[in-house]
Amino acid sequence: MTEKPDLTTLADLLADLLEAQRKTHDAILSLAHAFADGRDRDAEIIAKAAPKVVQPDPEPLTLAPGPPKPVETEEISLDDLRKAFAAKSQAGHKQELITLLADFGAKKLPDVAATDYADLLAKVEAL
Repeated sequence: MTEKPDLTTLADLLADLLEAQRKTHDAILSLAHAFADGRDRDAEIIAKAAPKVVQPDPEPLTLAPGPPKPVETEEISLDDLRKAFAAKSQAGHKQELITLLADFGAKKLPDVAATDYADLLAKVEAL
C-alpha cells in the first residue's frame, strides 16, 4: 500500500505551490509592464520623429448664386421632354418653348443633346 502523506507534508507542498504561483504572477506582471513601457517609449520616439502636419483652417462653405440645380434621381427621356413640351404648349407657352430650344442650340426637340435633358426639363417646368 502507498503511504498517505501527513498533513504537515501536504501543507508544505501547498505552500511551495502557492509561492511558485506568486513568483510566476510577479514575473508575468513585470514582463507586461516592460512591454507597456517599451511600447510607450516607441510611441514617443515615433511622435518626435514624425513630421508635424499643420492642417489649414477649412474655408467656410458658401452657396452659389442662382437657382439650385435639379437633383437627378432618374434618367430623363426624350419622351419625358415631349410630354412636358406638349403640356406647356397647350398652356400657351409656345414662344417660350421655341426660345428655350434655341438656348440649347436646337430647332426641334430631338436636336437637344441628351446631357441637357435635365436642365431643359427644369426650365420647361419653371414656365
